[in-house]
Amino acid sequence: MDRRTSLTNKGLNCIKNNSLEGEDIETSLNNSGNYSIIKSNNLSTENIEDGSYLEGYTSVVSTRMKRLEKIFENLTNRKESLKNEINVLKTNITKVAEKMHSKIDQDCSDLLEKTDTYYKNEEQKLDKLQSQLMESMKAAEEFNNFVQQVKQSCSVEEQNEQQSEIKSRQQQLDSVKHDVAFGSIKFFSNNDVLGNIIGKVKINDTDTSDPYADQPKEIGLIEGNQMVAGVTMLNERIYIIRELLPNVEVYMAADLSRYKMLKLEGLRKPSDITGDVISGHVYISDAVGSIYKLQPDENVLTKLPVDVSGEPQGIFVLPAEAANAGNLLVTCYDSRQLKEFTPAGQLVKSIRFQQDVLSPWHVVPSLRAGWLGGGDGLVVKKYALCHGWEGGKQHRVCLIDDSGRNLKTHGASNGSGAAKLDVPSRMAVDPYGYIFVADRNNDRIVLLSPNLVYVRDIISRSYGARQPRRVHLDSLNGKLYVGLVDGSVRIFQLSDYQNGT
Repeated sequence: MDRRTSLTNKGLNCIKNNSLEGEDIETSLNNSGNYSIIKSNNLSTENIEDGSYLEGYTSVVSTRMKRLEKIFENLTNRKESLKNEINVLKTNITKVAEKMHSKIDQDCSDLLEKTDTYYKNEEQKLDKLQSQLMESMKAAEEFNNFVQQVKQSCSVEEQNEQQSEIKSRQQQLDSVKHDVAFGSIKFFSNNDVLGNIIGKVKINDTDTSDPYADQPKEIGLIEGNQMVAGVTMLNERIYIIRELLPNVEVYMAADLSRYKMLKLEGLRKPSDITGDVISGHVYISDAVGSIYKLQPDENVLTKLPVDVSGEPQGIFVLPAEAANAGNLLVTCYDSRQLKEFTPAGQLVKSIRFQQDVLSPWHVVPSLRAGWLGGGDGLVVKKYALCHGWEGGKQHRVCLIDDSGRNLKTHGASNGSGAAKLDVPSRMAVDPYGYIFVADRNNDRIVLLSPNLVYVRDIISRSYGARQPRRVHLDSLNGKLYVGLVDGSVRIFQLSDYQNGT
C-alpha cells in the first residue's frame, strides 16, 4: 500500500480498473505530479503497482544530489579563495596607507624646512638692506653737512672752486637713491654690489661700452607646452602666464620648484605680467581690453576700472624712486597710445605715438635719459618704445618724449645684424638705462645703450633661445629671464653674482 501513496486515490483506481487509457490516464494523473514519471518511463499499471519505477527515479535523484554536492564544494572553495583575496587586499591597502602617511609626513617636513630657510634668508636680506639704507642716509647727511660748511665758510670764489666736488657728490648721492629704489644698492666703497656685477658704468648718455663684462651663463630652465605671454620675478617668486590660458604659474626662484598654480576667472588672453615691489601686487594685461591686479598670497584678482580698449600689451610699474612710484604704464597696441594709471586705476596721462609708430608692443622709462629732478621724486620725461610686426615696414626701438615725439631710433625695416631688428616684442631696462630687447625673429636678446646704440647680442642665437617673446631683468641678482615661443623660460646669469665678478 505504501507504493501507492505517491498517486492520488482517483488516479490509482482508474489504472487498476483499466477504466482509463492514454489521454484519460494523463488527465487523471496530471494534478498528482506523477504523470511525468509514468510518461517518461513508459510505465504501465503493473510496474506502477510493484514499484519498479522507483529504481529509475532514485538514480536520477542520486545523480542530481551528486551535482549539487559538487556545486556546494565549488562554492565553498570559492568562498575560501575570496577570503584569501580580501585578506591580501587589506594587507596591500594597509601598506599603501602607511607609505602615503610616510610620504605626507616627509613632504610636510621638507616644506616646513624650506619655509624656515626662506624666511631666514629674507630676514638676512632685510637686515642687510636696513644696514645699507643706514649707510646711504649717513652719506646723505654727510653731503648736506658738507654743503652747509661750504656755504658758511667759503667766499663766492671758493664756492666756485668747490662746485665740481659738490656736483660729484650729488651724482653719487643720486646713484645711491636710484639703486636703493631698484633693489640694487650702490655705495662709494669697494663693496659696490651692482658695480661688481656689471663692471664700470659711465655717467654720460653717449657711452656705448659694454657694462656686462662676462658672457651670460644659462643656469635654469622652466619648461612648458604653451607659448609664454609674460614672466616676472617678485619677492623670490617667479610668475609666468601663457597664451590663451587663464592661469598664473608660480615658482620658487631659489630652486625653480613649482609653488602653486593660480586659476584666474575672467582672464582670457593674457599679454604681459609685471610686479610692484612697493605693494607686492602683480599686474596682468589682458589683450581683450582689461588690466588685472593680483594679490598673490591671498589669491585675490581685481579688475581695474581702466579704459584700455585698444588691446593692452606690455606693462611696466614705475619704481620707488619715481615721483609717481607704483603707477602702471600700459602700452595700447590698436590705439597706439601709452597710458599711465594709478594703482587704483585713475588715468594720469595718455601719450599718442607718431603716425609711423605701428604695432607698438612695450614702453619702458628711459632711466638714464628720462629722469629729471622733481620735488618728491624723479619725474619720467622720456621713454623707450619697441614696435613692429610681421610684414610691417618699421621694426624699431624709439626714444620718445612725453608728447609722443620720436627723439631717436634704433632699427628700420626688419632685418638682422647690428643695425636692424625683426619683431622686437618686449624690453627690460637696468638701473643704468641699458635696454634688453627681445628680438623675436632673430632669436636673440639685443643690448642697447641708454641712447639706443647697439652694444651686442647679449643672448645670441648660439644659446639656442629660439624666438624670445618676453624678457625680465632681476637686477638685484643679475639674472635675465627669457620666455620663448616653445613655452619654456630660460634663465641666464649675467655675471658671477656670488663671487662679485
